[in-house]
Amino acid sequence: MKFLFFLISNIIIFLFIITNPPTIYLGDSGEIVTAIYTLGIGHPPGYPLYILSGKIFSLIPLGDIAFRINLFSTLLSLLIFLFLFLNIKLLIEIITNEQDKNLIFYVSLISSLFFILSETVWFESINAKGGIYVFSHLIILISLYSLVKFILTKNIKFSYLCFYISGFLIPAHTSSALITLFIILLNFYFLKRKLNTAIIIKLILFFVFSFIFSYISLFIRASTNPVLDWAGISNYKEVLDHILRKRYQTPGQFAFSVLLFRLQNYFSQFIKNYYILIIIFIIGLYYIYLQNKKLFLTITIFIIINTILLMYGIETAAGFKLTSLTTISTYISRGFYLINDLLLIIISGLGFYYVFYLLNKKYNMNLFFIFLILLLFPVIMSFSNYGVNNHSRKFFGYDHPMNIMKTLNEKDILFSKNDCPSFNLLYLKYVKNKFKNNTIYDRDYAALDISIYNKIIDLKKMSEIESNFVLQNLDKTYFTDNFINQEKNINSQPFGILFKPSINQMYNKKTDKLLQLYTIRDYFNNKNLDLFYSDFIAKYFIAKA
Repeated sequence: MKFLFFLISNIIIFLFIITNPPTIYLGDSGEIVTAIYTLGIGHPPGYPLYILSGKIFSLIPLGDIAFRINLFSTLLSLLIFLFLFLNIKLLIEIITNEQDKNLIFYVSLISSLFFILSETVWFESINAKGGIYVFSHLIILISLYSLVKFILTKNIKFSYLCFYISGFLIPAHTSSALITLFIILLNFYFLKRKLNTAIIIKLILFFVFSFIFSYISLFIRASTNPVLDWAGISNYKEVLDHILRKRYQTPGQFAFSVLLFRLQNYFSQFIKNYYILIIIFIIGLYYIYLQNKKLFLTITIFIIINTILLMYGIETAAGFKLTSLTTISTYISRGFYLINDLLLIIISGLGFYYVFYLLNKKYNMNLFFIFLILLLFPVIMSFSNYGVNNHSRKFFGYDHPMNIMKTLNEKDILFSKNDCPSFNLLYLKYVKNKFKNNTIYDRDYAALDISIYNKIIDLKKMSEIESNFVLQNLDKTYFTDNFINQEKNINSQPFGILFKPSINQMYNKKTDKLLQLYTIRDYFNNKNLDLFYSDFIAKYFIAKA
């Protein structure tokens, strides 16, 4: 059994390594890698644990810096596979009192394979940004494992460990807030016969220590003027606002129809990722109902509340609103949903157990034969998802910012807007040390140079500052997006893949030759381009037209 688990684990890590992107991926990866490499402060809430842990991998002398952090995500995903297996195994032992170790092994293994080989988990396991989700899921699984070990052994040391590990959950990712509360309440419930004032104080101290310790690095780094200093935070209040994600907390109207759409989108993604597992999950819930109706009710209520809160929580994730139903918004939400998937997979383990039990005990089917039949699904998943997630020849996250900088002359100035390309430019400038003589201002007041704005975040005032700068530096100023100020007669026209501002009349210089300088390897290397890649590569063809 151990050899089979070892063999499958090696196959998984082999598949993930050979599909790793060789450099940064489009989106947040450039910012995350830069934060890790420079020990900077990334987007709210900063993800200090992931940043500090990833720094170790950035020191490995292997390939591009970004590739090393991609490998870090892959290692974390392998640990998820292990702890998911152990959690399902222990849960089955507690709820079923099953003594057949082979049965428990096959069920735990097949359940874990469905999760780790799914399209979204695979994708998040091979890039730096996805590592944030993977890291938080690993901490959840270690917390749950400690809790289940305590329930199984009654050894209070596991409860202390659970409280300590749970303190890292919210700093790892704020979407784990409800599950953190759930784990703590379960601990107290199963501790009720041992509880006294001394134990309660110890448990709280373990939790508070790890929770506070997680954020200390942010306060330290904010006082040292790091290379990457999100929105220029420099004092305790700004760090606290950063941790609390106040920048993303904008009022929004709740709409039931939008929530319903997101729920439908979530379950369609679940079916796409895990195939028959939606049926197995329902069987698992039914089995829990047969064994313990109170447990069934508790788990069902928690899943419903957690799912709805996750849908609403998207409003503060990456700046998207709950009311946003754009393709980009729903696409980015995939990784955000995985924390809920994890809980459903664990319950699906009980569903698989019930299926194995019925087929083996009542119909005398061989356990290994049942395992092989169900193993066909993860095998099919691995083949289909390999093609979708093979990013081993994707260079556009690097090529796109390089193309932008090829458009500029030395000492030209660029105003960049949106995560992509800003985060990719950030990586080139501060990790690869390129284009040192070019200043890049951040129109989102985020990760790049914001000194021009003097702590002014008001959009109208920022536009006024930019307009005045353009008037004084017209010949050497460029924008990644269209910049217009009608009051000052400022217009822009495409200049390669950038925009060049002009006064009163259009800028007439031809830029055909610029397009010949650009590199777009991914269009020729990859048949499967995701939404980000398709969108940005299309801009090159539009510019050419």
